[in-house]
Amino acid sequence: VPFGTCRWVEGQPQIDLKEVPTPDLRQEALKWFVLLRSFCYLVPNEDPARGTIFVVPGADAPSSSETIEFLSPDGTKVVVPPNQGGRTDLASVPSFMWWLVASYGNHTRAALLHDALVVDEDGIEPPIARTAADRILLSALREPGQQKGGAFRHWLMWAAASVFGTMRAPLWLRPAGLALHVFAT
Repeated sequence: VPFGTCRWVEGQPQIDLKEVPTPDLRQEALKWFVLLRSFCYLVPNEDPARGTIFVVPGADAPSSSETIEFLSPDGTKVVVPPNQGGRTDLASVPSFMWWLVASYGNHTRAALLHDALVVDEDGIEPPIARTAADRILLSALREPGQQKGGAFRHWLMWAAASVFGTMRAPLWLRPAGLALHVFAT
């Protein structure tokens, strides 16, 4: 299983890919939550970022406005995205679509990973490009244990994250992007 736990010792992540994490969340507001314990994701070999471990920082991680990258003792690249307290909205699914895809469920770890990789705050550099974050979301959704939703829902979640996450594009480009993602789905 590519998801693993992450504990912090003296400000450094201690990664365990043998232990499957269970996201521990606390609700802060109507749609906002805080991830209490960090976890990580090992990118599969089929992805261009293969072998990279992305840490999903929670409230237990040191606060940081910068991405931290280093090599683990075994030579694995580890990327720790900026941490602003583990704040998340889970999967950003409008309530009228919950009959098809809920905002939480088997896909929660993948959604939290995507939230960590996509930084929407001004002045904070995201750890990877938005397109790479969307691609990793799809890979994470396809992992064993995430399969309950089926391929259609995974592609639908990827398309929605890709389209609606890039809505900062010029207004005249948005219909073309939406049409392209609907066609891909």
